[in-house]
Amino acid sequence: MAYFIQPCFHWIGFHLVEYLLKNGQEVIGVDPIDSDKEEFKYLWIGRNSNFQHFRTRLGMEKHCDTEHIEREFVIDNEKGTITMEVSNIKRQEKKEEYVLPVPHLYGEWMPRDEETLNMNGERISVEDYIKREDTVYIEDFVHQLLRWKDSDSRNEEPSFISDNHKSDDQMVKRLNEHYMKYRIYYES
Repeated sequence: MAYFIQPCFHWIGFHLVEYLLKNGQEVIGVDPIDSDKEEFKYLWIGRNSNFQHFRTRLGMEKHCDTEHIEREFVIDNEKGTITMEVSNIKRQEKKEEYVLPVPHLYGEWMPRDEETLNMNGERISVEDYIKREDTVYIEDFVHQLLRWKDSDSRNEEPSFISDNHKSDDQMVKRLNEHYMKYRIYYES
């Protein structure tokens, strides 16, 4: 079984791809790679033998055996949703489709600058955002999303909670260190 992720170098898509590859899954990703940050992320995971990258979905469908794709995740940043299809792309069979609202997420590679992030057109400090009760750490979200997709309760919308055991201050420090280490890519 393979997973299809689009866009695979969007910050959420990248975490999905990375998690799946770390767990030995095959991933087919589509992303046009139109920034230095996306190019860097591609170099980060692109040599993994379980990962195939295509710049367009059409290119993927032309050059890839899609027969074994069983799960498809499409991130719509404008709508704030992830669509998960349980399907067979090649045979154009759609078994099930779930459109899930994405909770307020934070984590490595989230769009931000040194001190703030943009939330619905408003600048908010990274620290204040992380400390909100309705935010979920990206790795917790990915883990819970993939656990939910295999569960028998897919008729119920999943509730995502942060399982993060680090204190908010430790998480802020960790994310700020990641930002400073990869600052050039965050700003591209």
